[in-house]
Parts: sequence; structure tokens; C-alpha cells
Amino acid sequence: MEDGFAAAMDHVAQGKSRGLRLDLEPEGLQPSFLIGLTFGMLYADPLGILSRRWVTIRQLEGDPPEKFMTFCWHKHAARSFRFERVYDVFDTNGEVLAGRTFFGRYGLRIKIMDPYPAGPSPKAPSVDRVSVARRGRPYKNEVYVSP
Repeated sequence: MEDGFAAAMDHVAQGKSRGLRLDLEPEGLQPSFLIGLTFGMLYADPLGILSRRWVTIRQLEGDPPEKFMTFCWHKHAARSFRFERVYDVFDTNGEVLAGRTFFGRYGLRIKIMDPYPAGPSPKAPSVDRVSVARRGRPYKNEVYVSP
């Protein structure tokens, strides 16, 4: 199963959303500038299991924002995600930036949660996040396990 990259890029090509380019993204933006932005992310679910998916942000929730509503190109459905569970963000060129650093550019101070507070889960192996984010296209939603 793909992570939604092709569908997300079609959406960007049609001018329906902005594709993220980390090398062109200025700092000091307001959180509202995230709305309509399409990007990839490495995300940990509540059990600490990592997945890779492409999303377009539709709405921010909370003041200050704690969650964001998206259209998830992997599931082809509306989904909500917590900022604190986004470990890496990657753009349309495969550039990777830590989630906390990326969202900090928009004035959000995020403390990334430890996905393994009581030690590694047998369901959540150690992961080489950079190799997950920079894999060749088309992407799969599985995670590479570090040796």
C-alpha cells in the first residue's frame, strides 16, 4: 500500500494545495500558514508504531494548537494528528526536517513524545527514520527496521 505520495502530488500540481519545499520555507510564520500545506510525515500512533504518510492540513485545533485536521492521502480520508507525535516532516523533494524544528518555524513549541516511555514495544522496532523518509518512489507505508 502506498503512503499517498502520488495522489498528494497530483493535488499540488492542480494548484489545490501548496507542496512543502523546506529550502524555500521562511521562518517566523504564523501557525495559520500551515493550512493548505501538503507534506509527508513520520508519525507515531499512541502505541508508538511509526507510519509514513502524506497529508494536507485543513484545520488547526486548540489554542495554542495541539492537533491538526488533515486530508490523509494514504487513507483517502479526513484524519486528525497530534503535533507532538510527528517525528519528521519531509517535503516534495525528499528533504527531511525534525517535526519539532519544522513546526517551530510556525511559532509552535512542540515537545515530541517519547514513543517508548517504558522501553521499546515488541510491536515498535527501532527505526532509521532518515532512510524511511528518503526512500525511492513509489513509497510504501511500512517502516525500515534498523539492523
